[in-house]
Amino acid sequence: MGLVPIRHFEIQDASSRVRSVLPGWKPAKLKTRAAYRKALKAFLQKSLEGFPFSSEREIAGVVSDITLSEEVLIEIQKDLKTKKDYDMLVKRLDTFKDWGAVILVILVGSVSPVFAAKLDDHVNFLNNDLEWTDHKDIVILRK
Repeated sequence: MGLVPIRHFEIQDASSRVRSVLPGWKPAKLKTRAAYRKALKAFLQKSLEGFPFSSEREIAGVVSDITLSEEVLIEIQKDLKTKKDYDMLVKRLDTFKDWGAVILVILVGSVSPVFAAKLDDHVNFLNNDLEWTDHKDIVILRK
């Protein structure tokens, strides 16, 4: 009989905790995606003290924005206005599907309602095998 590894946080707990604190993040208008990533990571580290973080994680040559407990992946998209923006984001997100983490997307800046709705459907599809939830998997912050 072998030892069973014990995780400190369950996957639903980690994603629920992140979702619960996101409404409190009120960033100033920033110029780059990297600046938003840095601000969000600092906010989450303060709000979710004790959760293990990583700024980036490389999967199949694609680097994630923020990972939490190795079970939640957060991607930030600044400005989602064109089909090109949408296609590039979806391609990046599709790379992470096999990792097995809950994927959350935060949209900042100018956001097309059409592409936001399509993205919500796509991210729900990517997360479907991981957990059933009535929570949104994308968060839109308009600045």
